[in-house]
Amino acid sequence: MQWSDSFSDMRFKSLPSIIASSALIVAASIGIAWAEPRSDAPTGSSVISQASTDQVAAFSILATPRAPEDDIDARSVDSIEATLATAARANVRLAHRIGAADATEPAWLVPGDGQVCIVTHEVGRASFQCVATMVAARGDALQTRSGGADLNEGDATVLQLLPDGVPSVTVRSTKDNVETEVPVRQNWVQKSLSDPSTITFDLAGASRTVELGGLPR
Repeated sequence: MQWSDSFSDMRFKSLPSIIASSALIVAASIGIAWAEPRSDAPTGSSVISQASTDQVAAFSILATPRAPEDDIDARSVDSIEATLATAARANVRLAHRIGAADATEPAWLVPGDGQVCIVTHEVGRASFQCVATMVAARGDALQTRSGGADLNEGDATVLQLLPDGVPSVTVRSTKDNVETEVPVRQNWVQKSLSDPSTITFDLAGASRTVELGGLPR
């Protein structure tokens, strides 16, 4: 799985792979940092106390009062908290649930220092990705994911974080050349489609099309 923008640099990792890693990896070009979870990692003053102005400008949900569903699932919060604090000074106590309220695979947006982190649950495990705020604000936090019991050969799930003001995206399928309009729910798109090839959306009055063929699945 891989995210868009600097396609070769942006990696989406699950907690098991992070735990197995012994090194801190920093992708300085776009401000991504990965770290091994540490139970003794300081939280408190080491994490941000509020979302930044540019984060709220792109994702106004971060400025709304938190609700019970904004708490990251208890199955993963203890493991993720120290890791996000080390990687991005991200504060899980500022997390907000994104996506459809009835989604089977929940997702959360967590603000960090110059970055936003996306925490998801897939197939019973937690994963996260931290990207520079400006990358997320462009709608470039995007990945495709293949595999899974509910997907046929050639199918893939499109996952994308989008800023405010984008009501939907259009995904084109290579297999049958069909365009599917997918609504954006609370800044989040999660849709399984047959052989998705491009995704198009309007942002700030301009149309953008992203090729999905170059994203590993």
